[in-house]
Amino acid sequence: MDPIHVPSVSDPFWHYLPPPVPPLGYEFHIDSLSRGSTIYGTTQTQQLEDMFRGQMYVVGAERESLALRLGLSPSQVRIWFQNRRSKQRRMQQEEQNLGEAPKQDE
Repeated sequence: MDPIHVPSVSDPFWHYLPPPVPPLGYEFHIDSLSRGSTIYGTTQTQQLEDMFRGQMYVVGAERESLALRLGLSPSQVRIWFQNRRSKQRRMQQEEQNLGEAPKQDE
Protein backbone atom coordinates (compact mmCIF):
# COMPACT_ATOMS: atom_id res chain seq x y z
CA MET A 1 0.00 0.00 0.00
CA ASP A 2 1.34 3.43 -0.96
CA PRO A 3 1.89 6.00 1.78
CA ILE A 4 -0.71 8.76 1.93
CA HIS A 5 0.56 12.12 0.72
CA VAL A 6 -0.31 14.91 3.12
CA PRO A 7 -0.13 18.30 1.38
CA SER A 8 2.01 20.97 2.96
CA VAL A 9 2.90 24.59 2.30
CA SER A 10 6.13 23.45 0.65
CA ASP A 11 4.09 21.87 -2.18
CA PRO A 12 4.08 24.22 -5.19
CA PHE A 13 0.30 24.08 -5.60
CA TRP A 14 -0.68 23.79 -1.92
CA HIS A 15 -3.20 26.63 -2.16
CA TYR A 16 -5.17 24.71 -4.78
CA LEU A 17 -5.54 21.62 -2.62
CA PRO A 18 -8.75 20.97 -0.68
CA PRO A 19 -8.55 21.14 3.11
CA PRO A 20 -7.68 17.86 4.80
CA VAL A 21 -10.58 15.63 5.79
CA PRO A 22 -10.95 15.17 9.56
CA PRO A 23 -10.53 11.62 10.85
CA LEU A 24 -13.61 9.46 11.36
CA GLY A 25 -15.40 10.17 14.60
CA TYR A 26 -14.01 13.71 14.81
CA GLU A 27 -16.78 16.25 15.33
CA PHE A 28 -16.54 19.94 14.66
CA HIS A 29 -18.94 22.76 14.00
CA ILE A 30 -18.70 25.26 11.19
CA ASP A 31 -19.09 28.03 13.80
CA SER A 32 -15.89 26.94 15.49
CA LEU A 33 -13.94 27.31 12.24
CA SER A 34 -14.76 30.97 11.79
CA ARG A 35 -14.96 32.86 15.05
CA GLY A 36 -16.32 36.02 13.48
CA SER A 37 -18.16 38.64 15.45
CA THR A 38 -21.89 38.32 15.84
CA ILE A 39 -23.71 41.13 14.07
CA TYR A 40 -26.86 41.99 15.98
CA GLY A 41 -29.82 43.39 14.10
CA THR A 42 -31.40 46.74 15.00
CA THR A 43 -34.44 45.07 16.59
CA GLN A 44 -32.26 42.62 18.52
CA THR A 45 -30.04 45.42 19.81
CA GLN A 46 -33.03 47.54 20.81
CA GLN A 47 -34.65 44.69 22.73
CA LEU A 48 -31.36 43.80 24.41
CA GLU A 49 -30.84 47.46 25.40
CA ASP A 50 -34.40 47.67 26.76
CA MET A 51 -33.81 44.56 28.85
CA PHE A 52 -30.42 45.92 30.03
CA ARG A 53 -32.03 49.16 31.23
CA GLY A 54 -34.35 47.09 33.40
CA GLN A 55 -31.71 44.71 34.69
CA MET A 56 -27.98 44.38 34.04
CA TYR A 57 -27.90 40.61 34.61
CA VAL A 58 -29.98 37.96 32.83
CA VAL A 59 -29.54 34.34 33.88
CA GLY A 60 -31.09 30.90 33.53
CA ALA A 61 -34.52 30.51 32.01
CA GLU A 62 -34.79 34.24 31.44
CA ARG A 63 -31.68 34.18 29.25
CA GLU A 64 -32.97 31.12 27.39
CA SER A 65 -36.32 32.81 26.79
CA LEU A 66 -34.72 36.04 25.59
CA ALA A 67 -32.38 34.14 23.29
CA LEU A 68 -35.25 32.18 21.79
CA ARG A 69 -37.32 35.34 21.30
CA LEU A 70 -34.42 37.13 19.54
CA GLY A 71 -33.23 34.17 17.48
CA LEU A 72 -29.86 34.07 19.24
CA SER A 73 -28.08 31.45 21.31
CA PRO A 74 -28.01 31.82 25.09
CA SER A 75 -24.22 32.24 24.82
CA GLN A 76 -24.64 35.18 22.45
CA VAL A 77 -27.06 36.82 24.90
CA ARG A 78 -24.66 36.18 27.81
CA ILE A 79 -21.73 37.67 25.93
CA TRP A 80 -23.79 40.68 24.78
CA PHE A 81 -24.68 41.43 28.42
CA GLN A 82 -21.04 40.99 29.49
CA ASN A 83 -19.91 43.41 26.81
CA ARG A 84 -22.67 45.88 27.65
CA ARG A 85 -21.78 45.86 31.36
CA SER A 86 -18.17 46.49 30.40
CA LYS A 87 -19.25 49.40 28.21
CA GLN A 88 -21.37 50.78 31.09
CA ARG A 89 -18.39 50.65 33.49
CA ARG A 90 -16.15 52.32 30.90
CA MET A 91 -18.68 55.11 30.34
CA GLN A 92 -19.05 55.68 34.10
CA GLN A 93 -15.27 55.80 34.48
CA GLU A 94 -14.99 58.37 31.67
CA GLU A 95 -17.68 60.52 33.31
CA GLN A 96 -15.80 60.39 36.62
CA ASN A 97 -12.54 61.31 34.90
CA LEU A 98 -14.21 64.31 33.21
CA GLY A 99 -15.59 65.48 36.56
CA GLU A 100 -12.15 65.23 38.16
CA ALA A 101 -10.33 67.07 35.35
CA PRO A 102 -8.35 70.03 36.70
CA LYS A 103 -9.98 73.36 35.99
CA GLN A 104 -7.92 75.90 34.10
CA ASP A 105 -7.47 79.35 35.62
CA GLU A 106 -8.62 82.08 33.33
